[in-house]
Amino acid sequence: MAADFGIQNNTLHTRLGQLRKWLGRQPASDEWYLPNAVRIRGQQVYRIEGIIVDADLFRRLRARGEARGPEGIEDLRRALELVTGRPYDQPRNRGYGWLVDTPFDHYLTAAIVDVAHIVATFGLTEGQPKLALWAAERAIAAAPSEDKPRLDLTRAMKAMGQDAEAENYLSREVFNRSDDDRAPLDPSERTKQIAERLDQRPFTRVTRRDGLPG
Repeated sequence: MAADFGIQNNTLHTRLGQLRKWLGRQPASDEWYLPNAVRIRGQQVYRIEGIIVDADLFRRLRARGEARGPEGIEDLRRALELVTGRPYDQPRNRGYGWLVDTPFDHYLTAAIVDVAHIVATFGLTEGQPKLALWAAERAIAAAPSEDKPRLDLTRAMKAMGQDAEAENYLSREVFNRSDDDRAPLDPSERTKQIAERLDQRPFTRVTRRDGLPG
């Protein structure tokens, strides 16, 4: 445990005592959320019950929202409210080493982009461009190198009548963006196709088979 969390062995029990107080007691049973260690398969194990982290809550809200179809948009919006930036982007010294074997940060980033796209599309089809803009901004904060949320943001700006700003943003942040010191990469064919459609006609409603906006 000390190695995984990057702390000294001689401070481990003190840290656990602090954590136990921070988490407090379960209202229903008055038991500590972090109980004393128990021995499982020959090892001392700390098992926390009744608490989930934001990433777990995001996944639950996404699953429920997608299962409910159009009525699940509120769940998806609540999931996006949990997003404040790139997943797991503030590692401690020698911390988060377990992400090497199980890249939850990449899985979660992709999920955020997908959820934001659904919410943005819903906002545009329902005449709520500010909702679409907000969803796109959340996705860009989590995945600044992804084109999809930037295209959603451009569509939202155009829906708000900000055509010139949208064109400038599209040129600067999609076609001429560089994430390092090298020259900008060529956008994908899909990005080019979507960008071309932005100038052709107003946004129209598309419904997926599961009932959510396409």
